[in-house]
Amino acid sequence: MRYKVEAVVEVDGSEETFVAEVDGRDVRTWEARHGESFMAQRLSYTQLTELAFFALARIGKYSGGYDSWMADCIGVREISETQEVEAESRPTRKGRGGGSRQR
Repeated sequence: MRYKVEAVVEVDGSEETFVAEVDGRDVRTWEARHGESFMAQRLSYTQLTELAFFALARIGKYSGGYDSWMADCIGVREISETQEVEAESRPTRKGRGGGSRQR
């Protein structure tokens, strides 16, 4: 099982986008944390958010802790190869409101 995921994290008013591939190592980490089978579950948004955290921490793209991730991650989704290329080329939005968005 593999998922490519894109996660958006907000820290100090700016957003950063991360892309990672979730694999069996991350699923096993989820199972160890929760003490139950991941495969017996229907994939929820919270589970996808957790899997993204485990994958990004494993590959060294995110160094914050689990609680920080859950507080700061404002969006996560499964993506295709084509969407991954688009995500990597998209500028990161800075700040909030008032025309501060980069397009």
